[in-house]
Amino acid sequence: LVITALAVCLVATPLVALSDDDINDLQTKIKSVEVRERREAARTLSQIGDNAAPALSALIKALDDKDEQVIAHALAAITQLGPNAQAAVPRLIDNLKNKNAQVRFRSAYALGQVGPEAVGPLIEALNSESPHQRAGAATALAWIGPDALAAIDGLVQVLGDPDSRVRDEATRALGHMGPECVSPVLVALSTGDANVRCSALQVFAKLGQDAQGEVLTIRRFVTDDAPAVRIRAAQALAHVGIPRSELLQILVELLQDEHDDVHHAAGELFMLVRPREATVPHLTRLIEG
Repeated sequence: LVITALAVCLVATPLVALSDDDINDLQTKIKSVEVRERREAARTLSQIGDNAAPALSALIKALDDKDEQVIAHALAAITQLGPNAQAAVPRLIDNLKNKNAQVRFRSAYALGQVGPEAVGPLIEALNSESPHQRAGAATALAWIGPDALAAIDGLVQVLGDPDSRVRDEATRALGHMGPECVSPVLVALSTGDANVRCSALQVFAKLGQDAQGEVLTIRRFVTDDAPAVRIRAAQALAHVGIPRSELLQILVELLQDEHDDVHHAAGELFMLVRPREATVPHLTRLIEG
């Protein structure tokens, strides 16, 4: 909900219809030495939707402004242009390395609105030396969703990234790709280290019923050597969908796990099972045992 609310804030509702001369004037003012003029020009451009297209070059240059409000309005204006902002893609991708988290997020969202034309450069950015840029590229690909299927292999590769933010964003992006990503994620699950296995299982959880054909494979990881993997496997099974009685039996087993994190996670999943009455026989046997 927070991400959705932020995304809505990035796109101002077009309010103003301006002439070509007006837009030319705004392109001049956005370069003014007066910060107030630059802010007002950028804000106005963010309110005219596609009509700001002639000012795209000026908006890209405004991303180098020292004033945060100017940058924010410029990014909002570029975001409104959607696919018409393709020329801004290199600069937006460079922004994914910015030290300001808001700038990184807004730039990723703008790239997502550009759509398929941004996919190629974003795939390259997944290999960046900057973890901010890798994570931002994955975030943008998540916004693009099924139109970014060409990025599946690149996203699977970073499921084992040393930075947890990159892994999390890659997981989220793959979760938006649908059943086409099941096979490559399955390979990662079977061959990767514990981080990769956790991330792959999270993808299956996000895919839900699209990953139902892999239930037997996921089930094997409930007994994985790594506690975190056991947790992710149980969560994936709960989201993918298996018979309630089978899920409850798995959770009962995990409630007896020697690792605190595992049985705590199993307990949380147990509390989500409905109807609650269905859990009583399993808990009774656990207590009596």
